[in-house]
Amino acid sequence: MYKLKPFKHSSHDKIINLVPPNARVLDVGCASGYLASFLKLKNCHVTGVDNNPEYILEAKNYCDSVILLDITKEDLEGIYDVIILGDLIEHTPNPELVLLKLRKNLPKWGVIIVSVPNIANVYARTKIILGNFDYEDKGIFDKTHLRFFTIKTLKNLLKNTGYKVDSISFTPLPVHLKFPKANKNLLNSSSSMLHSLANLWPTLFTYQIIIKARKLE
Repeated sequence: MYKLKPFKHSSHDKIINLVPPNARVLDVGCASGYLASFLKLKNCHVTGVDNNPEYILEAKNYCDSVILLDITKEDLEGIYDVIILGDLIEHTPNPELVLLKLRKNLPKWGVIIVSVPNIANVYARTKIILGNFDYEDKGIFDKTHLRFFTIKTLKNLLKNTGYKVDSISFTPLPVHLKFPKANKNLLNSSSSMLHSLANLWPTLFTYQIIIKARKLE
């Protein structure tokens, strides 16, 4: 299970900042409810969804309500201001189906926030050029990933499933996770530099892509 990435420029930091205060939030693939613990500080009402019973038990400590459900096989009820798919769709066999199903849970003013790893990141490109496509326990080459995305393919996926992109955010390589024992000030400055590179040349230096979108009527 992935854990909260509370440091600046992380995907979780950006997702939390994209959610307005007092929103009704659906966190699909909520895991232990770590996002909800921060969204509650913004007075949001958070419903957590996951297909893992152990995660749901933990999420009860943070979410206002929880639902044990496999979004790839079952439909959700209810209307939400914000739907979060944080590092989720790359783990599903049919992301198109998931996005299409969730349209009915969004009102006209609602938004969906989707984050995925960028397979075109310089680290991934270098690894593939060197002939290495070995899967890993986490990250871009997570062994549970079924689909891979670039900025372009994620935008096309949302367009083809009836959504209009509102904004795109980019995260840098998570140096705080890669080098947890390094000097904190050095990590912070390195992260800021890499974040600038990701915004300057997103196709190459973006580690994770975060898109906020609205459904097309």
